Amino acid sequence: MSAVAVIPSRLGSTRLPEKALLRETGKFLVQHVWEQTKRARRIERVIVATDSRRIHDAVRSFGGEAAMTSPEHASGTDRVAEVARGLTEEIVVNVQGDEPQIDPADLDLLVDGLERDRELSIATLATPIRSDAELQSESAVKVVLDAAGRALYFSRSVVPHFAKAGATRPRPSSTAASTRSGARRCSCSRRCRRHRSSSSSGSSSCAGSIMATASARS
Repeated sequence: MSAVAVIPSRLGSTRLPEKALLRETGKFLVQHVWEQTKRARRIERVIVATDSRRIHDAVRSFGGEAAMTSPEHASGTDRVAEVARGLTEEIVVNVQGDEPQIDPADLDLLVDGLERDRELSIATLATPIRSDAELQSESAVKVVLDAAGRALYFSRSVVPHFAKAGATRPRPSSTAASTRSGARRCSCSRRCRRHRSSSSSGSSSCAGSIMATASARS
């Protein structure tokens, strides 16, 4: 199955304004994300989706592909969905625009998972929570899985009924995947090395919760 990665990027970040264009290393932050994504074996095309002409021009300056989107979108997921509607690739991967160290192998694992199970429309990766600090952090999105490894719900708060953190509590990773019909509504990904795959047959369980998503055409 063919796969394309879409990186949503905007200037109006609340915590770090214009972070996409930071270049302390000599390269734009969004360029690092684009280059890492390009290294994924299963990704054939990488597009930066933005409502900023400055980001668009920056991406074009280093040879990347950029698409202008509506400034009215409430989330990066919405931005990816707009671009996805005009694509023909079977799988759409939404890669968070501030993940410069994302592992290309994570993206490959996500695409491979969707390709193996054609009943899935959306999938994301999860990695165990290994410390109480991570469990308590709102920056770490938690995911509850059923016995089959399917995501039940996501939360930035401490997941109920867990008194202590342990290696068996998974958190979403920076990479997710969904079928193409699901990509029009939801896509996300987050970074991890040893991850457990969690997935959903619908598109509602991962909306806006994780750092990257992929979707496949139904």
